[in-house]
Amino acid sequence: MEASYLYGRHLERAPPKEAGGTLDLGGDIILTHLRFGAGAQEDVSPQKGAGPTGPESGEVFEPLDPAMDYLSQIIEAINERHGSMLDGDDRVILEQMLGGMASDPELVQEAKVNSKENFLLVFDEPFEDEVSRTETSNKTFFERFFSDDECRADVVQGMGEEFHRRHGGDELAA
Repeated sequence: MEASYLYGRHLERAPPKEAGGTLDLGGDIILTHLRFGAGAQEDVSPQKGAGPTGPESGEVFEPLDPAMDYLSQIIEAINERHGSMLDGDDRVILEQMLGGMASDPELVQEAKVNSKENFLLVFDEPFEDEVSRTETSNKTFFERFFSDDECRADVVQGMGEEFHRRHGGDELAA
């Protein structure tokens, strides 16, 4: 556990500091040794005759807003500017497109070697191509789903099993 903790601490420094940066683990982290030492020692035994501690201040604080990821912020800004109603489903599609584009080594290299402003000058065409590929891929899936009864039955079966695994728990079926 100690090794995993230390490894995780070093990996924590690996992500880029700026939102949207790239993660480079090119200089692999190799844990070669551990150093153990005694920490501070305190007496935490219960004291004789001590009564219960008093209540905390009772001051109520507003809950903090959960941190939004950058893609969610982009979607929110688009919704505000254009009156659109992009939601979680659209976010999944956008993630799918970004994932598809990440497999293009030339585009990834462009992002690495250019400033954001310069990269945006060349990003529109590859992004529009990926939108087109995604539309075609989704359209192909929907056409096959609704035209091929056997395929539809297999997809429904598989997705039902996966939904049950995620939300119903296979241990309940045993």
